[in-house]
Amino acid sequence: MGDRLRVAVGIMGNGAALLLYAAPMITFTRVLRKKNTEDFSCVPYIVALLNCFLYAWYGLPIVSRGWENFTVVSINAIGVLLELSFISIYLRFAPANAKASYISF
Repeated sequence: MGDRLRVAVGIMGNGAALLLYAAPMITFTRVLRKKNTEDFSCVPYIVALLNCFLYAWYGLPIVSRGWENFTVVSINAIGVLLELSFISIYLRFAPANAKASYISF
């Protein structure tokens, strides 16, 4: 019973986290359409990427016991891919001065 409950809550948490990670898609479709980042900042996406890396590391069997945190690893791997795509879109369409400030960040 306990394992099933943990998996069910993990799946519900994955659904909520996927919605959270996918929320910037509306913003980035606008960036792709206008081919301009306007006044958007890339810092929240960099922080979210680091957060995904840390939680994916936490869920690995090296750190946790076995694969009991597989749901944590899976959603954060998806988060890493989404955040990397958001950052690459940002860097593609950002003005040169904004790129320089984030690269030296």
